[in-house]
Amino acid sequence: FLDIKMPQYSGMDLAYELKQRNSKVVIFFITSFNEYQDMAMDLQVFRFFEKPFDAKRLYSSLDKAMEYIDGAYVDVFVYSNKEHKRIIVDDIIYIETKNRKTYLYTKDDEIIVNETIDKWTDKLPTTFFYRVHKSFLVNLHYVTKYSYEELYLNDTIRIPIAPRKQVDFHKFWFRYLKRR
Repeated sequence: FLDIKMPQYSGMDLAYELKQRNSKVVIFFITSFNEYQDMAMDLQVFRFFEKPFDAKRLYSSLDKAMEYIDGAYVDVFVYSNKEHKRIIVDDIIYIETKNRKTYLYTKDDEIIVNETIDKWTDKLPTTFFYRVHKSFLVNLHYVTKYSYEELYLNDTIRIPIAPRKQVDFHKFWFRYLKRR
């Protein structure tokens, strides 16, 4: 969220810098300076609000921004076998801890990673990754079947839902479906 005129920076300059660093960044302008709207659109900002703004429109725009972020290209680097490998976040199907190792399963690969599942839980988007069990972090985009006790990823991978997580996951699942 930026304004055109801020104490130390120009909002336009900051928006330009943010877009240079990550072209998928979601930027909202909330400002009294309507004459900058064309410049903001040239930067492909997500929304431009004039002060005073309509809260209903803001919340609607936030929902749309979340949908955009869910579908946006996001990547991470994993360190495995003495090399760094770039992985598209949405290609991660699930992460599992077993035998004191953490395995990252993608559409194309199985990678043993050095980071713990707790670190991955903190790193990945909370809008579509969910920790259903102490040993499993799943990407909900791959869920093809769901019951209260388990879910299936790509119809073949069965993941248990821990009994103490079932109620919270059930609520999260329906919020996730509503956003989609």
